[in-house]
Amino acid sequence: MPDRGAWYFASVPPGGGRFDLAEPRGTCYLATSRAAAVRELIGPDFLALGWVPGELLRGRIVSRLRVPAPVRVANVSVASAADRGVSSELTTTTDYPLTQQWAAAFARAGFAGIRYALRFTPGRARGLALFGPSGPADGLPGDPLAQQAADVVDRMGLAVVDEPHSRAVEVVSPSV
Repeated sequence: MPDRGAWYFASVPPGGGRFDLAEPRGTCYLATSRAAAVRELIGPDFLALGWVPGELLRGRIVSRLRVPAPVRVANVSVASAADRGVSSELTTTTDYPLTQQWAAAFARAGFAGIRYALRFTPGRARGLALFGPSGPADGLPGDPLAQQAADVVDRMGLAVVDEPHSRAVEVVSPSV
């Protein structure tokens, strides 16, 4: 996957992220730590396999970003969110059309994003789904100290497995 920049606002179509908005709007996903950001990237694969596919990390970087201005966000990770019909399922379900409808409703209500508990990072880490124009944002500062996602995973102590090349495996016929 080509690098689209740290400030990339994904949308549907073609995206499919939890809180993606419909074009011409989009959503940029942030987390409160590099490890939390990486866990959200690798979560489904790591849970299914017990290791991280090297291909998933190739070319990916993790940036530390600062939101350039104060924003009003819907905080769905607080207990009082339940009084408005929000449950923790909003941040764990794989029914992304449903969560995208919630994101669209929050955007229509004037929120600039959603603060939420992360699916693959229990504890105090949080995510921030910021709304903006679809695609890469112009003029927002990047991170000169960005780190390779593979390096973050390595510091987390998780196994990364690269797919073997066909020359590295021997194909044998099963005995009958």
